[in-house]
Amino acid sequence: MASTTNLRQSIEATTRAFLSGFEECSTTGDSSLINRVVTANCHRYLTPASVPKAFDLPEGFFFDPTSYEAAVAKDIKVLKFKNAVISNLVIDTETRMASFTSKDEVHVDKTGEWYYAEQAWFLYFTEDGSKVNKVVEFCDKDGILRMASASA
Repeated sequence: MASTTNLRQSIEATTRAFLSGFEECSTTGDSSLINRVVTANCHRYLTPASVPKAFDLPEGFFFDPTSYEAAVAKDIKVLKFKNAVISNLVIDTETRMASFTSKDEVHVDKTGEWYYAEQAWFLYFTEDGSKVNKVVEFCDKDGILRMASASA
């Protein structure tokens, strides 16, 4: 097992790579980058409960890597994500978990408009901290609805 310091560094690097994936996908047009630091069986959950409900998703719904990549592929055709900032980063090496808030710019290609989207994230990691195996995203509901409207 990695030392606590090495594990902490690995989790932080993976956390930063995870969040930067959104901007890199939208810059390159390569939606597969969204899954570069997640495991093949990573589940992504959207909270609060009103978010999945707004999309008529069943209770307990989650995205697997394939379905999440498909959603991102649709989004990056019309949206660009820029200047993501991580704040309030907390890393727990014992439970191999990181939590943080983020704020990023969402640019709508068609109109040139942009707005901020803010989220809180809870990431669960593999034993060495190099991959994320579960994501819980507490969404900015207004922001995610705006994104969905633009990519509909």
